Amino acid sequence: MEIILWKCPGLAPLLAIKIITRLIFYFNFVMWLLPPFKQQKGGFFLYFLILALTDTTGYLIFYLFHIPPYYFYAFFSLLILFASLHYTHSLKLWLILFNIIISIIGTVLFYIYKDVRILILLTAYLHLIILFNFIIYSVQKLFLRNILYSYLLLLIFYEFTLVAKSVIYVYSIRTSIPLIYLLNALEVLICIYFVTFNLKTGYRFRPNRNILITE
Repeated sequence: MEIILWKCPGLAPLLAIKIITRLIFYFNFVMWLLPPFKQQKGGFFLYFLILALTDTTGYLIFYLFHIPPYYFYAFFSLLILFASLHYTHSLKLWLILFNIIISIIGTVLFYIYKDVRILILLTAYLHLIILFNFIIYSVQKLFLRNILYSYLLLLIFYEFTLVAKSVIYVYSIRTSIPLIYLLNALEVLICIYFVTFNLKTGYRFRPNRNILITE
């Protein structure tokens, strides 16, 4: 979800900065289209598919209709939340209804106050739920099977970067551009992992026995 940095108010109007920003944007955009192919068998396919469609849809809407893509991020984040809950076997009816209601309230508040920060905070909230969901699932795997999955650890870290960038955007983007670029660079490295590995093929570790599992 990189389009959030596109034409943000804190970016300096310098040609070099614009070129760097565009290169980062296009590179991230292309990279995150690739993980669904690897995740189709043995990974969180729907999670990565919706993640890829988020940027693709946002890109097309921006260039066709000049509508800022972060207007739609909350909707796609809600779908990503449901996909993550599905894969961690935590998808409950009350969770679906509760988060739909929260999303509707956030959308109504946005239309009332015309403040895009409301949508960004809503997006951050949804990804925070996803973050905690992955943390809980990873801890369950650790205690029940004594296996620490690098796949889940990278998902947790990725969700953390999304939440962090949303918070930075809302509160202090004018003084935090280098940090956002750093987070984007880390996300590219994370993406390379998910292009290469899925849940079945990713590295696993048994902490109590100090054994690295590769198959």
